[in-house]
Amino acid sequence: MRTDKIVLLAATCAALLLLVFGWSSFSDAAEPVPRATVPAPVRVPPTLPPVLPPTLLLSNNLSGCKRDGFGSMFNFIRGSVFLAVTGNLTYVHHPLRATHGADVASLDGVLGLPTASKCDAVCAERMIANRFVHVVSYSFAKPRPFDPKRPQASLRHPPVLSLERALVDHAGGRNSSAAAYLENWEATLAAARADAVREGRKRVLLDVRGCPRKYLVTAEMRDWFLAAHDAAQRDAATRVPLSFHRDRVVVALHFRSPDTKAPLPIYKNGTKEFVGGGEQSHDEFCAMWPDKCQSSSYYSAVVGQAVRWAGISRDEVDVVLFTEGKPKAQAKYDELQAKIPGLQVRRGNGSTFASDIAHLAAADVLVTANSGVSLIAATLSRGVLLVGSNHDYIRQSDGLPNRVSCDVATGACDRRAFAAGWRRAVESKCARRGAAQPVDRGAAVGWEGLCS
Repeated sequence: MRTDKIVLLAATCAALLLLVFGWSSFSDAAEPVPRATVPAPVRVPPTLPPVLPPTLLLSNNLSGCKRDGFGSMFNFIRGSVFLAVTGNLTYVHHPLRATHGADVASLDGVLGLPTASKCDAVCAERMIANRFVHVVSYSFAKPRPFDPKRPQASLRHPPVLSLERALVDHAGGRNSSAAAYLENWEATLAAARADAVREGRKRVLLDVRGCPRKYLVTAEMRDWFLAAHDAAQRDAATRVPLSFHRDRVVVALHFRSPDTKAPLPIYKNGTKEFVGGGEQSHDEFCAMWPDKCQSSSYYSAVVGQAVRWAGISRDEVDVVLFTEGKPKAQAKYDELQAKIPGLQVRRGNGSTFASDIAHLAAADVLVTANSGVSLIAATLSRGVLLVGSNHDYIRQSDGLPNRVSCDVATGACDRRAFAAGWRRAVESKCARRGAAQPVDRGAAVGWEGLCS
């Protein structure tokens, strides 16, 4: 009797299930019940360093800034890094577009910019698209007034803002537009930081517009660029093999070759208009830009002083000149080799640009030119910097500790500054070689002797 009740109860339950769900729900031929849709996993950008709680990033797309050679264009990168390091922000790198045939990708690699930034332009765009970041925009420039005579330039290139001028005016309490841009930037940054803390935002991106540029290098900027370059040289993908002999003392000269075009000065309404074309000779270049040229006697004098004051013989030294290698400058190269016996001349081009900068930066003594390229190499250098007295951007950069001023007319350098710079350079080089601190050289030569 009990068994019959159980069977009846089971049959009743089965009938109820068939009424509610239908027979097809239990059939092998039935369509499966669709599962809840699970969103595809989104690829999260690389983990950002905990610069701040929360993390703030600085992104400045410089592609619209006026194009020039890489040395000049790098002033915009320097400006962005300055804003990042002074604001305690994570720098987001945007590649430059430079003229003169420079291989910008290789330059970015050897300088370590993509790696040091932790987040590049693609990373920033992905975060914005996926709403991983809150965006705060700020412009360092007003739209350029339209000029019917130069319509493309009016629309394409925003005005350039000198951060040097802004800092000087701001410190002096001057009511200038440059100072106002800087003050408004600081207020925007403070508001973004406070808002991020209040709203609990984990990532905020400061989207900077305009073309703020920076010439002078601070200690914080040098540390940032030096760390980036060191990391690039440790990475097999970006490392530039150095051809310098390990035990030889290297004095590198940066010689500025004539620019690609040969402009002829025509003065009109107080301005200088450039006409003509082709390649300049060195004399034509120096007639146009006397402050960017040094005589062969200048190079000979500073090299001689460096060798004597370093306490080494000329036989222990390799003197290497790096230049863009223009054919019309050949007479000048010959003159330099006559003045400096044993001088090696390395003629480069756009494809060797990254390697040339790495070699200039690795030299034990760097004789700079009045050039943005020399400023890049000087920023990455741990050696002594022999700087012409009219090379203002390098000479006035307080973040470059081993700079030595040399008179461009006579080649006479500051001996006391050289002694201090050489001592720091030797200590740094010996430490990186894994050697003891420099003591009596004994009979050893070159760096083997200096670090023995």
